[in-house]
Amino acid sequence: MVDYESAFLWVFWAGVLFTFYTYLGYPLALAVRRRLAARPIRKDYRYTPSISFLIVAHNEEKVIRQKLDNTLALAYAGERDIVVVSDGSTDRTNEIVAEFQGRGVRLVPDALRQGKARAVNDGLTACRGEIVLLSDARQMYDTDAMRELVANFADPTVGGVTGDLQFQKPSTGASGEQIGLYWHYEKWIRRLQSDTDSTPVVTGAIYAIRRALFRPLPVGVIADDLFIPMTIVQLGYRVVYDPSAKAYDYFQPSLQQEFRKRVRTISGSYQYVAVRPSVLSPFTNRIWFDFVSHKVCRILAPFALMAVLVANVAINDWPYQLTLALQGGFYTLAVLGAIRTRQAGTPTAKIIAVPYTFLMLNAVACVAFFKLATGAQTHLWEKQ
Repeated sequence: MVDYESAFLWVFWAGVLFTFYTYLGYPLALAVRRRLAARPIRKDYRYTPSISFLIVAHNEEKVIRQKLDNTLALAYAGERDIVVVSDGSTDRTNEIVAEFQGRGVRLVPDALRQGKARAVNDGLTACRGEIVLLSDARQMYDTDAMRELVANFADPTVGGVTGDLQFQKPSTGASGEQIGLYWHYEKWIRRLQSDTDSTPVVTGAIYAIRRALFRPLPVGVIADDLFIPMTIVQLGYRVVYDPSAKAYDYFQPSLQQEFRKRVRTISGSYQYVAVRPSVLSPFTNRIWFDFVSHKVCRILAPFALMAVLVANVAINDWPYQLTLALQGGFYTLAVLGAIRTRQAGTPTAKIIAVPYTFLMLNAVACVAFFKLATGAQTHLWEKQ
């Protein structure tokens, strides 16, 4: 005879421990590892190889001029050029870029829109620099960002470097208060990872790689900022996070827009695991522990939370009645946050903003899984 109560107890505690490890246990383990086995980067500002700055754009007429002016103004002593890949742009993007062609800017126009992966492949083919900096069109860089990124490559063990994307509040709406704390938490984890070896994911708006280590992305790839760094790691190099290289962006005006953006990001994580299942093996992935703990556990966490709730409902003993009440209260606050967001654009009170944001970020993983599984998630990026 099946002991259902024992089975539900096992599911409940397994889910609780899994969730605790994902959000708290793993970062604590990283902090201990850094204290015991830190590997500093030998950064040298005298190292000035030739670089190419690659910008991938689709219908960016509103920002591309500012982006090119910003890029041309970046401090760097070595040889450099700028490559702009226009992925099927139908506005004035190509026309504006053409105005800069006498200033070291080259345009690679793709008449058909084929997605960022194809655009990155085309762009890397056109790049000439030993180091390639990859960026989107919207984010602006700090004057010293290029210099800070490239100095890391003086260390021969480094194959990729990602910078610090800092968010500013939008002029209208407000999703920053809710997402900002999570983003600081995410960057803290990346810093801990790279202090001992590598971060498995980079910030797509600001990262640099050794051009010789690039391998063409498969057609239909969603997350180039995961495929590229993991390829570099598997080639035996480090991918590190340097907070001194700064780029600036705005939070999405609403949490609904932030939700859509993150659904695409998490879909890319699912896709990568499906296409590269070998990364789940410690025998073929040097940073297996970090990849599984950071990426895989994070996308499985919402399913663990659902299992905890279902199991808790089935257990009718003290103190599990209390844990069920606490879960009910937490999710009630999250629902109030959702209602407040629909009414005012943001749940301003932290007591409802934190539960709502946590629930939203976990719901992203569920939606991303079903969109990718049903083919509803396109590899073409969409302007927010």
